[in-house]
Amino acid sequence: MLHLGTVLAAAAMLLIADTAAADELRWVNELGGAWNDPANWDAGRVPGDGEGVVFDLDAAYTVTVHGDRPAMWSRFRVDRSRLTLDLGGDALAVQPDGVYDWDAGIEVGAGPGSGAELTVTNGIVFDPDSGLLDAWIRVDGTDPEQTRLIVAADASTGRVARVSLIGTAELVVDGWMDLGFAGELLVGPDARAAVAGDITGGEFAYVGLEGTLEVDGLVSAFESSIAGSDGVLRVRPGGLVEGWYLYNGLRVTPEQGALISSPYVADTVVDLRDAGDETLFEINEFYGLAVFERVVFEFDLCSVSGAPEVVFGESIEWGF
Repeated sequence: MLHLGTVLAAAAMLLIADTAAADELRWVNELGGAWNDPANWDAGRVPGDGEGVVFDLDAAYTVTVHGDRPAMWSRFRVDRSRLTLDLGGDALAVQPDGVYDWDAGIEVGAGPGSGAELTVTNGIVFDPDSGLLDAWIRVDGTDPEQTRLIVAADASTGRVARVSLIGTAELVVDGWMDLGFAGELLVGPDARAAVAGDITGGEFAYVGLEGTLEVDGLVSAFESSIAGSDGVLRVRPGGLVEGWYLYNGLRVTPEQGALISSPYVADTVVDLRDAGDETLFEINEFYGLAVFERVVFEFDLCSVSGAPEVVFGESIEWGF
């Protein structure tokens, strides 16, 4: 004899299973194709509002988003796939009618044995005109296979509140990433971020740097912070880092032709062995101007105590 409680419990489990399945749709066409083609999804339909999407085929393919944009999704996950996402000149995550506060996230390399790569091209991931409050990106490189997110030169993430690079994860920004007023980029000890395009942030943006940040383009903010024990900020020829406080054990390596303009530097090692006579390191608020390799220290513009000791060909320790 079946008890009512047993029947209800079984029904509840079935409901949970059905709900979980309905909340996440998988891409099934390893040749790629159009997002809006129902045949490309395991449920035989296009993802709806609030549903997650998964790309976990062990293949390289391109998914195109043209015409009608997809509905809001809660989680965008890439495992094992080498996925190129062509946004068709528009935004991917959009705000549905009548929804004003929502969040969404991208996860690359989420599972074991899931080295993955996502390249975003020709558009914006998170619609900057939507009601998105907490957009997040997580690139998980704990798997031995390479895990990477690439923002192509013709693409942008839109505004993101949190970007996390874990294990040996890589972030390549050839386009634009907007950290907004108070977003954060967290680069783990073995992770790497390379910026040939732009990363911008507002007054309370933060870069927690334990790994490596390489800048060929622009990393700009308004008196925000780049900090991290033993993290390396490498500014390459033509690269510009401006408006960031640099502190807390950070190692800064400017190369020939690099420009760093900071309002505050403390507890930071500056390695000038790759710098040259066209390298400019400017302390633009409290400590005046230093043009390294030209041995010009124009500290007469303001009051300075404890000026840094300079030893060319070795590291320079800044301590104020």
